[in-house]
Amino acid sequence: MTEAGPPITVRVATLRPDRVEAYERLHRELPARAIELMREDGFDLLDIHRVGLTLIMLLRAPPGPLAARTPEDVGFETRQQMLTDECFASPWRDSLPMFTLTTK
Repeated sequence: MTEAGPPITVRVATLRPDRVEAYERLHRELPARAIELMREDGFDLLDIHRVGLTLIMLLRAPPGPLAARTPEDVGFETRQQMLTDECFASPWRDSLPMFTLTTK
């Protein structure tokens, strides 16, 4: 971890061609509780970009365990994950950095 905070993680996934609209709709209509849970976990950055069927996620959160969950939150997150998983031809995976430019 640097003074600027934890490093940014970059992940990639591939959408099924017939599920692009469904995936975009899930994120346009993301329940407020999903955002609250991400903030409780310490995420200060989570961006998802799309190029064709390729998704690129940039995220930054402190290391360590996620915030404690109620049984209701666990059920909510499981349902949300199932809906998004149906959209993937290949699931989220870590990218391999090829070049980094940092300040001194």
